[in-house]
Amino acid sequence: MRSNHRIKANPKNRTIINLIFSHHPPCQYNRTLRIWGNFRICARCTGEAIGLVLSLFLVRLCNISSWEWAILAIIMPLLAIIDWSTQATEKRESNNYLRLITGIAFSFSWVIIGLLLTRRDIIPGLLTLAIVILEGLITFKILWHAGIFNRVLKPFEDYEESLK
Repeated sequence: MRSNHRIKANPKNRTIINLIFSHHPPCQYNRTLRIWGNFRICARCTGEAIGLVLSLFLVRLCNISSWEWAILAIIMPLLAIIDWSTQATEKRESNNYLRLITGIAFSFSWVIIGLLLTRRDIIPGLLTLAIVILEGLITFKILWHAGIFNRVLKPFEDYEESLK
């Protein structure tokens, strides 16, 4: 015998699912894109997914040297680093348009590095990979010593407390 009673969805479960895809607590939903209903995804990660697909097509159309690709791959992650860092330090608030664009640029960079390494352009590929990793490590070190990560993590800690 079938019951006509529906199981009510737990709002906390929905919020946790949103957190998985958006990686932002509800107080930062302005940094996400609403897909349908209340389902949200991270704006920058959406840009990265779009950039991945676009770059797979666009890199085939461009006929530039390995070193020109390397320079592009070094510059592109800086856009995301600058956008995220200036927002994390509360110098300004970014917007979803910038997050999408910087996400696209960030993923283009990684596709280019992969392209260089698979085309057997080992020297420009490894050098680019090393520089991009160094960009990230330097940014992390500067922000860590400035205590920025405590501020960035605070909304997540507050959110965790609200779930208890």
